Amino acid sequence: EMQRVPASPQERFQGASQLKLSDKESEALGASFPEEDADILPTGEVYVSHKHVRLRLNSVLGRGQWALLPGGPYTKEEIGDRRRVLQREYDLYVRGHFVASSVGEAEYWEGNDRSSWATTAESLKSNALTRACKDLGIAAECWDKHWTEPWKKKWAVRVWVKGGRDD
Repeated sequence: EMQRVPASPQERFQGASQLKLSDKESEALGASFPEEDADILPTGEVYVSHKHVRLRLNSVLGRGQWALLPGGPYTKEEIGDRRRVLQREYDLYVRGHFVASSVGEAEYWEGNDRSSWATTAESLKSNALTRACKDLGIAAECWDKHWTEPWKKKWAVRVWVKGGRDD
């Protein structure tokens, strides 16, 4: 069944800042993830994947107690000859209350047989979820230099690559 995008700002942001969480739920949502659950992008940003974020939402709030709904249409940005970026805004709701809005993005590479617009759309939805969950304090350690720098020293290897697309 298709989910309807709310028609007006009043409807879209219904229940904003009115969500009531127990102390136990608040603490569990904001608990740090085990170090091994974190990963790193080639650009150096540390993140926790959507899989762990979804598991956290389901285990703390319960299945069906949260939803990520489209907040706008897809947009495409073309970068160079073959690279395309698909973007879309999503709204996170918990127990019927608006919690956060974020824009997800994902790359689509023209000519890549393992990619499709559908796969790209699913990827950007997961990207939007991890971004929206920052407002609930989920994986907040990823934006804390005092956590990420020691994590990088323990788990990451810095390499310098010359050549390729952008030297």
